Amino acid sequence: MAELIWEVHHDAFDVHDPIDAASSPHVISTAAYNFSPNTAWVRHSVPFTSFIQPPLPPIPTPAYILVTFATNAIAGGGAANDEVLIDDIQLIYNSSVGITEANSNIPFAHYSTENGLLIKESNQNYHIFNLSGKQIKSGLDSELNGLKLNSGVYFLKSNSRTEKIFVP
Repeated sequence: MAELIWEVHHDAFDVHDPIDAASSPHVISTAAYNFSPNTAWVRHSVPFTSFIQPPLPPIPTPAYILVTFATNAIAGGGAANDEVLIDDIQLIYNSSVGITEANSNIPFAHYSTENGLLIKESNQNYHIFNLSGKQIKSGLDSELNGLKLNSGVYFLKSNSRTEKIFVP
């Protein structure tokens, strides 16, 4: 059996789940993740996907995130006495980081516990942000290569690209 996390990023309208015709114009993005039940602590990271389709109407102002947890991958498809136990949920959203699509699918940086940060593209200025959008450090690649970071997720941003960095 698969379980579902469903998130809807929307404006101040009273959005319904499942999304109906009245709610649809107010939805900015959605995120869905099917997962299998287990007894261990598991972190799930689910990216939002734009819900607004061309031609672009006026884009709603983000105001709320509606989160649904279901015992089945199909809404309403669960069985009697199904349950989902959720503890310590953390939703992180920060539009000020300015994440954009990368120009290439080839990573331009990575992190290793032995060598720290390694940036493959040279002679550029970079900024490192944490998940809260706070700038941790900035400088040329030569100044940032080898930098040791605390465990977590960071964004390395240049003028043209953004790379997500996972630090174990």
